[in-house]
Amino acid sequence: MSRPVRVSRRELLATSGTIAAGSGVVSLTGSARTTLAAETDTAKFTSRWHDDLDRPWLGADYWAAPLQDWRVRNGAAECVNAAPNRVVHLLTCDLAERREAFTMSVIVSRVDGEALSSGKGSVGYRVGIRGPLGDYRNALLYGKGLDVGMTSDGRPFIGSLARDTTASPAFASQKAVQLQLRAEPNATGFTLTLSVQSIDGQTV
Repeated sequence: MSRPVRVSRRELLATSGTIAAGSGVVSLTGSARTTLAAETDTAKFTSRWHDDLDRPWLGADYWAAPLQDWRVRNGAAECVNAAPNRVVHLLTCDLAERREAFTMSVIVSRVDGEALSSGKGSVGYRVGIRGPLGDYRNALLYGKGLDVGMTSDGRPFIGSLARDTTASPAFASQKAVQLQLRAEPNATGFTLTLSVQSIDGQTV
């Protein structure tokens, strides 16, 4: 399932280190497990939680908010409190004002191992995060961006949830999926394409 949407440069680009290419936003009832990868034309990042010990801290590369709602467990980042705007910011990549294509992917599942549709909520990315002061630290606390992702009942979205109202039963029945976001520069900004795949590679 792929959805292309045109987004202006103003809507997408951030001037902060919060990565115009990637923050994870989780709000799935029942909590969620994630692994993260991000890549631009000149840089690549892959999470290494699979090499970490279980601990109540995601690591120096991340800003988790709220801090107490996140932990590393069994090789993934877990959100242990099902509430809105549980966010993990990747601090080590920054698109800034460069007009480069980028790709992000994240594997998401529920902590309890049940199907994604077994609860309410949504999961995905927040890109182009910008704070009122133009500093990445200010953006971490007060920044706003464009939400891209999926709802637990199988609705992909870019921006407002109201734009895409068709649910996918095949998507919602999965226990884990990979969300891939691709951004390509165009004449006025970027074209975003969101793809949802099952872990075995089948697009749902």
